[in-house]
Amino acid sequence: EVSRRLNGEGMSVCFVHIGYADVPAIAEEIYAEIKAVNEASGKVIAVSALDESTRAQHFLGLADVVFGMGRSVFEGLAAGRPTFVVGKVGFAGAIDAASVDALAASNFSGRQMTKELTREESLAEMHRSVKEVLSN
Repeated sequence: EVSRRLNGEGMSVCFVHIGYADVPAIAEEIYAEIKAVNEASGKVIAVSALDESTRAQHFLGLADVVFGMGRSVFEGLAAGRPTFVVGKVGFAGAIDAASVDALAASNFSGRQMTKELTREESLAEMHRSVKEVLSN
């Protein structure tokens, strides 16, 4: 969804999902969302490398920014990419000098968040944050 919004504003970005889904219904949801976004955009702006988690470094080398939690955050930082934590309760924010200690205290899971964000609140905050990073 963030890719769709940014592309609609003239920013050429592509979302790549790297990882796995333990629950088949979640994997189906990921694929359905990616298909819907691509169809609405009329071009491929989102892909899933659901079975490629062992090759994450390849995809990270292509990334402008990284969203994740736990190990994904470490990989994004190691790749030198602007990295954002998205936890189970929503978007926890960018990792920077002001936030790194609080985010690290919860193993970059977002557990330190005191308020659960709605899907729309998380998307709006991710959109604003990525736009800011890519504009600089």
